[in-house]
Amino acid sequence: MSARVLFVDDDDTLRSLMVQALRKVGCDVDEADAGEEGLERLRAAPSAYALVITDLSMPGMSGLEMLIAAGPSLGEAKVLLFTGFASSYRESSNLRVRVLSKPIAPADLTQRVRELLAA
Repeated sequence: MSARVLFVDDDDTLRSLMVQALRKVGCDVDEADAGEEGLERLRAAPSAYALVITDLSMPGMSGLEMLIAAGPSLGEAKVLLFTGFASSYRESSNLRVRVLSKPIAPADLTQRVRELLAA
């Protein structure tokens, strides 16, 4: 699987583990440790990402705030939103957003990424 992915999460351990798993299956992954940094990456490379994976709840700018602020910079990117409160959020076909509950195993994440990119 070859796709450019942006992974945004303030948990260094989780981010490192998931980025490593995505790279092992062939994804070209950029990472950010905060919503603000993720927004900078999105704005610096408009429409460059096939998929944006972000934590919903982060200090400062949340993942959802980052996505809204990115606006057209997202291009056609699909979005996978990580949250410990998935039952509280609905998936939005408008934003191409899918919600994934934490915790998740790296193998489960890569399977979900394969499915999203194939759709």
